Amino acid sequence: LSILDFYRHPTVRELATFLEEDRSARPATVTVAPRPARPAPPSRNRVVGFGSVQLSALYVLVLLFVLPIAALYGLHDGQPSAGLVLQLALALPSLYLLTRWVLPVAGSRLLSRGLQPGEHPLWGGVHLRVWAIQKLMTISPLTVLSGSPWAAAYLRLAGAQVDDEAHIGTADISLPAFLHVGRGATVGYGTQLHASRISEGVLFLGPVTVGAGAVVASECVLEGDSVVGEGAILREQSLLQSGEAIPGGQTWSGSPARPSTEAPDPVLELMAACSAAPRTWSRALLAGFAGGIALLELMPFLIMLPVVAVVWWALLAYGVGAGLLATALSGPLFVTASCALILGTRRLVLPATREGVHHLRSQLGLEKWLGDKLLELSLLLNNTMYSTLYTPIWLKALGTKVGKGTEVSTIANIDPDLLTLGEGSFVADMASVGSATYANGHVAFQRTEIGARTFVGNAAFIPSGATLGDGSLIGVRSVPPADGVPPGTAWLGSPAFYLPRREMYEDFTEAQTFTPSRRRIRARYAIEFLRIVLPSSILGVAMFATLYGVATVAAAWGTVASVLLAPLIALASSVAVVLGVAALKWVLVGRYKPRVRPLYSGFVRRTEFVTGIYEAAA
Repeated sequence: LSILDFYRHPTVRELATFLEEDRSARPATVTVAPRPARPAPPSRNRVVGFGSVQLSALYVLVLLFVLPIAALYGLHDGQPSAGLVLQLALALPSLYLLTRWVLPVAGSRLLSRGLQPGEHPLWGGVHLRVWAIQKLMTISPLTVLSGSPWAAAYLRLAGAQVDDEAHIGTADISLPAFLHVGRGATVGYGTQLHASRISEGVLFLGPVTVGAGAVVASECVLEGDSVVGEGAILREQSLLQSGEAIPGGQTWSGSPARPSTEAPDPVLELMAACSAAPRTWSRALLAGFAGGIALLELMPFLIMLPVVAVVWWALLAYGVGAGLLATALSGPLFVTASCALILGTRRLVLPATREGVHHLRSQLGLEKWLGDKLLELSLLLNNTMYSTLYTPIWLKALGTKVGKGTEVSTIANIDPDLLTLGEGSFVADMASVGSATYANGHVAFQRTEIGARTFVGNAAFIPSGATLGDGSLIGVRSVPPADGVPPGTAWLGSPAFYLPRREMYEDFTEAQTFTPSRRRIRARYAIEFLRIVLPSSILGVAMFATLYGVATVAAAWGTVASVLLAPLIALASSVAVVLGVAALKWVLVGRYKPRVRPLYSGFVRRTEFVTGIYEAAA
């Protein structure tokens, strides 16, 4: 059943009739296998043992990242000095990058040996190996490599079968050994290639296959044991379930995916049919990608450089108390440095995006990739800047046309200078608005317009070239209809269906929603300034506490104790952050209850403040 089935058959009687008709309409050769008996729940000892191994693995993982800190503090007897700072500045990035690049490949290769498709018991050896591979892939450089020609090579090192001519635009790949991507295939932004799933008390593993020349658009989900045939197209925001296979050359869409009944996307069809695009990258462009990857990997360290310089100057000149105070006040410096560096680099790399269809393997393709990665880095490092009054300012600096009173959350995959957000519009968390279209070695850029007082729901997907009429609504995880969105209409689902009624609230005034007083705006600016800068200060203090703890142990017990206890000190600092944010939630918000509040209300400001701190720090 899909959500659409429920909307089309809103009573129990209508739904039952629909199910009976659906069953009778199935071919006689189609049989429904009986559901296997659910396995018995695992014993307590089995679960405790599994968790103990997980905790040990986390200890080892943290140890690898804090090893240079512990070793160097031990060699310096726990005493901070200018020499120690320089050694840390060299050792930390080096070991961090080495671990980040090598460990996921080696771990995935080793742990994937002998893994077989099919069902496996929970909390067993296979489950533990799958969990470990998934954790390792989250720390891998795929977040940087996705969209570049080096993504395929890295995935092959990790055990995947990916052709060099494939374009992999996503980093959400949990089990590389179960991934098969053919020559010239395209996988778009944010698509989840999930070879494993847990349901009905078992772990299921199955390969994910994307055939040669196939196109999997953005924000799709492909489950294990699913196949996209050669030259087939899976449209954006679609779910291809386990056991489903799209025949070669067909176009499917929807959640769950079915043969598409919508009008084809002319731009996508044009790109899929054109064979003139280059199939390989030139040496010069490959070198450009290598330089861009190096820049992206080093950029967080460059952003932290001013903060580190100020904190260590205060520590060496005035002692521990001054260093701690400098750390606690470092939030604004970190945010300013990151915004300035990201904005400056992006303007230098991609000052303007050219409309039209272009060859992907070109100088523009390189510039587009690096520009996208810089915006992703902004979402990662300055997550709390989004969903605030500062977001429109940031988007305008990037080149977006933003109307007065527009609310924008963690918007993703945008081409800023081709995007228009109308006055009073609202773009919710994780929405993808106007992202470029990739297919068959091509990339297409089109202008996207969001009308005045239009709502784009959480994780909705608005393709490039779309125009949403004033006062319209696109629901959560939904796409707009292919033939356009008229003003005042509401749409839900993938594919989208028209909602004849939508819930409206008439209890609040314009002053509480779209046209607040200057006093309320000033108060919100102040609260959201703290929301933006506080997480980096909290994490800085946690790091300072870790360094101080390691230094104390090194001074008292030497290098060996410092190395062995450093992961526990780091984990203790992390737990303290989590508990501190939890306490902040209870103090400022209390217990959540179902409610509706206007945007400019005290409750919304408090809960947004806590949510931002939670997402960025805890």
